[in-house]
Amino acid sequence: MYHVTPMAIGLHLVCIALLLNLIKAGSTEELMVQPLPDGTTLVHFHFTSKLVSTDNTFPRAIQSLIASLPVTELELAFVHGRWFSERWGPPPMSVASPGATLRARFSPAAEQAKPLMSAWGNLTHTLSGLFCSSLNTMADASQVAVPLHAFDPVVPGDGSNWLFGNLPREAVCTENLTPWLKLLPCQDRQGLTQLMDRPTLYGASFHAMNVHLAVHTQKNNTCSPDSASGSSCPSGIHDAPSSSSQCKSSVVHDDASAAATLTQMLTLVLRPEQLHKADETTSSFTQLGKIVHRDVDLQRLFNAPGVAACSRADHTYIYFHLSRPLVSEAQLHSKATELQTVDNKLYSVAPTPDAIVRSASGVFAVWNVTAAHPAGRSEQCLQPSITWHQQPEQWKALNPPVQAQQYVAGRAGDSGTLVLQLHFNPAAKAKLASSSSPQQSDLPVDAETKQFCIFQMVPWYFRLLFHTMHLQVDGKVVYLDDVLLAHHLEPAEGPGTTGLIELCLSLPATTSSAVLRISFQKAFLTVFDHPPDAHRGFDIPAALLTFLDTSTEHQGPWNVTQQVKSDRSIPKLEDFHILHHLAHFKGQHLYTTGALVALPTPDFSMPYNVCCMTCTVLAIYILGVMSIVFEKPDSGVASTKAAKKKQVLKVVVLFVCFGSAAFAFDKSLQRQVEQMLVDLGLIQEQ
Repeated sequence: MYHVTPMAIGLHLVCIALLLNLIKAGSTEELMVQPLPDGTTLVHFHFTSKLVSTDNTFPRAIQSLIASLPVTELELAFVHGRWFSERWGPPPMSVASPGATLRARFSPAAEQAKPLMSAWGNLTHTLSGLFCSSLNTMADASQVAVPLHAFDPVVPGDGSNWLFGNLPREAVCTENLTPWLKLLPCQDRQGLTQLMDRPTLYGASFHAMNVHLAVHTQKNNTCSPDSASGSSCPSGIHDAPSSSSQCKSSVVHDDASAAATLTQMLTLVLRPEQLHKADETTSSFTQLGKIVHRDVDLQRLFNAPGVAACSRADHTYIYFHLSRPLVSEAQLHSKATELQTVDNKLYSVAPTPDAIVRSASGVFAVWNVTAAHPAGRSEQCLQPSITWHQQPEQWKALNPPVQAQQYVAGRAGDSGTLVLQLHFNPAAKAKLASSSSPQQSDLPVDAETKQFCIFQMVPWYFRLLFHTMHLQVDGKVVYLDDVLLAHHLEPAEGPGTTGLIELCLSLPATTSSAVLRISFQKAFLTVFDHPPDAHRGFDIPAALLTFLDTSTEHQGPWNVTQQVKSDRSIPKLEDFHILHHLAHFKGQHLYTTGALVALPTPDFSMPYNVCCMTCTVLAIYILGVMSIVFEKPDSGVASTKAAKKKQVLKVVVLFVCFGSAAFAFDKSLQRQVEQMLVDLGLIQEQ
């Protein structure tokens, strides 16, 4: 019998505490909630995981990807719906086009050692299996492009290129969300992930799920499978993703930062009809057509009593963002306190936030869930809320600096025109912000002009006519040579390839609109080239706009300018990952809308008719042969040998008849027989 001493108990408690501190190695989770002017609610989840030498929470699947593939950075997005900037204002991230979008870059040494497309194919197949999607189809050359100006290199002059792939038809469902959640330290068992109600997530007007991986240093990992897989995990999470204890890593850190950073974001726009708790108003619109804003809290949004912190995360923060037009409508006097910006006659935020952060876009109320509501204590769950005391009358969304749309013009059945239309907001600053620096771009940048690059992928069955490309600026035709900074044009060489348009333009700072047009011809596809739902149409991927500006004086719409603390202790401003992300997000990349084009489609019933006719003919032939072969001789036939000769003769006659018919109608069979006779020397080749 073993006796447990107080000293042994104390040592065990110290070991458990050290283990918990070791497990929390660079993992954070944050949530931002923002009411929107049209009655909807923006919800943005932000998770960050960093791979360090003592990390036990970084997902093992991502570690294997880093060890096996020479990828230095990748960004994957699954998007359902469209972001309406005129109704919701600027998005908190770069919103990709609907479907699946993937961009990645590889180390220059890997590009020289093996073909770049081979590494891209391995990456797409790996991500396809990891996220239960059809990303493996991006390995086809018709679904990938190598842009030269759309994405600036992270390391200037390293010679590596970005690869970009797009699947507009890719559907987004829970099959993608489940593996996405498994990459998190607490999965969906603790923390903010407990708020992710599946019907709420996939009933939203807009749904965007992003994964961004940045490898900061070169790694050389050799991992062996863990023989003892039953190692204990704290907090009751026994199958959470973790790195193997037998993984030997030789990491050379340039600084004290992590070797790799994994950022996962989920952005939703929830409709008023999705609120779980019933209000006095049953509709988001009154009889007069005015928008009715409802109270917002976690119970109404996700049908959850509250939220507690994740035991494996360094911190868990919740932000409520009140936009600048909304705060202005509260009509606060100049000497109003910071707490009055979140509690006034128009609205109130409860409970009292731990910190209030000012930004150019409005006010952020911040709660530190980790400090006040630790994991494992359901009675201390946090339930922040916004209560409306009056309905805002003049609340409107912030005007986006640029609006872009793409569509196809023309009614001809064999041709069309691809149109890219840009509208610049005259109230916005003439300079469009960017995170690039002069050393990161080879293009000359002028602060007095609007400079941007257009990147467009076009499938091979739309044959671009580059000589028809022309540009209109404020309704006037402008020669491209006068405003062109750089260009990269690649026509599609045939089936299995893709066309590419890259134009870097410099327009006057006073430009309000620009329209780019290019004509194309529609190819006639065979029946095997059509997708399963051919009558839906064929997608032209959305164009990508990259704005160039090196101005450091520009303040983006999300730039944080001031922080005010309350009575509770709050970390430094740099520790707020969402605010840090928003402060550095300038909207450099902007996706346009996609286009859907109808192509001539054959009569898909004809193959069915051919199959039916062929099967009928074969059935008649086979049944005829079988009836002749297995026919019993008549009793009047004296000789069995004569009966067998008669059967063989019938089979030969039947074979000759069907063979002659097949030879007469099948041209390929005629060419094969003719080639066989030429080889035998019976006839001469014509």
